[in-house]
Amino acid sequence: IAIHRSVLLFEKPTVGYIRSIFEKRSLRFAITGLVLYFIALLFPSLMIAASHGSMLPDYFIVVAVAWMWIAGFFIGRICILLPAIAVDERYQKIRAAWDATRGNTWRIWFAIVVCTLPFQILYNVLARIKPNAVEDMAIALLFDLFRALIMCVQILVSIRLVSLLYKNMTEEPSTNQLDKHE
Repeated sequence: IAIHRSVLLFEKPTVGYIRSIFEKRSLRFAITGLVLYFIALLFPSLMIAASHGSMLPDYFIVVAVAWMWIAGFFIGRICILLPAIAVDERYQKIRAAWDATRGNTWRIWFAIVVCTLPFQILYNVLARIKPNAVEDMAIALLFDLFRALIMCVQILVSIRLVSLLYKNMTEEPSTNQLDKHE
């Protein structure tokens, strides 16, 4: 919430983070974020893990990947719900967020891919060269710490991207912009 408010309202947090957890906005934000996470990532990830563990047939991997792609398009269209909740603005309903992003599905999806891809490539390269924990536990621990840092930066960049998407999708055109197009 603090990142969205900083990007969209140029606001710095004035109350402590612990106290802000108990605000109505924070609860709504957390519930919305968790629901989106469960729908888009957790259920398909569980299907993939169960398929690898022989608890489900292998075709569930294909179902899970298809689910993630379809959910990605849906979540991309309604992702502006989170910054809307963070700044107490309109578009806090799925229908309003869906309408605000109409005609921009591919742009949003492509922006998310461009934002995520470099981090995922770096993360996967680092996973391939990870030192063996048996050889030197301290090096392996530092290596994992560096990978976790990369993941944290990716999350922060992604949050900022969603804030900027919200700003772009909900911004009212100014009269100056209208004059230029006429």
